[in-house]
Amino acid sequence: MNDNATLGWSTHVFGATLTPARVLPWFYGPRAERLAEGGAIHYHAMPYGGLGRTDRIVESFIPLLESAAARDEKLRLVGHSLGGVVAWALAHECPEAVDTVEVWGAPLRGTGVARFFARISAVQEARFLSPDSGWLKRYDRPLNGPVARSIYTALDLMVVPARDSSYVEGDRAENHYLSPFWVRRRDRRPAEQVHTGVADHVLLPRHNRLALLAA
Repeated sequence: MNDNATLGWSTHVFGATLTPARVLPWFYGPRAERLAEGGAIHYHAMPYGGLGRTDRIVESFIPLLESAAARDEKLRLVGHSLGGVVAWALAHECPEAVDTVEVWGAPLRGTGVARFFARISAVQEARFLSPDSGWLKRYDRPLNGPVARSIYTALDLMVVPARDSSYVEGDRAENHYLSPFWVRRRDRRPAEQVHTGVADHVLLPRHNRLALLAA
């Protein structure tokens, strides 16, 4: 058995909006296995496809972390798009139960796309993921204690602007920015690495180069 599995942690993967449960292991499996390092992996589709109140989606998963904390177990959380927002919020709600939180293309500070949909129709998810969201602002602060890792790309039509929205902070923060355009060293944020390459919002978690990042 892997030594890390003996420590008791498990990895929980939160899928993107409208991603069916049956495809989560196929789509996210290779990257989740890297993060899990031999530990158990659990996949979570968004309740109601994610098309509802995001705060209630987060609340539905809090017992998972509270149970782990009661057992002195550390979880590894990973999420894509809306699932990344959920993982990030959960890590803030119960950091003592989190070893690592890794997010892919997650609009942690909202996205202009959500603002657009929030204005033209009463889509609850859009209201919560808008840059104007007061709920998101609750989690716009450094996450100290767990490893906080964000992976985002310049070519993201779902997270606008991706680099500003997806950047994470904390005492163990890592940011990996995938871009076809080089960024001058003086223009990089603290704890930000730039990787040359191309991937869109959907394929970002499966990008071969970023899949080699060490856990």
